[in-house]
Amino acid sequence: MRASLRSSASGAKQWLSASINRYLRKWLILGITIGIIAGLGAVVFYLALDYTGQFLLGYLADYHIPKPKGDGGDPARGQGQGDRRQGAEGKRERKAGSPKRHDRLA
Repeated sequence: MRASLRSSASGAKQWLSASINRYLRKWLILGITIGIIAGLGAVVFYLALDYTGQFLLGYLADYHIPKPKGDGGDPARGQGQGDRRQGAEGKRERKAGSPKRHDRLA
């Protein structure tokens, strides 16, 4: 009697283990697939917004959004050409008692 209970218990454990493995494998594959599709959808959505904004503002309205200084950009159009003297090097080179640029203009 005990041997048959043990064999049925081990069979139940194997069945439960196999069903859990199938369940986890199924949802793992689904989760990864949904994640990849959602990530690609987010990239496409971002690019669509970016290109639409460039088209509407840049081409139709002829307005080009200025970029922050030092962020690169197109040197031919003068975008992103920051004043390097105002960077970290410029602050170290300035003497402690020397007036700032806006003080000299006043």
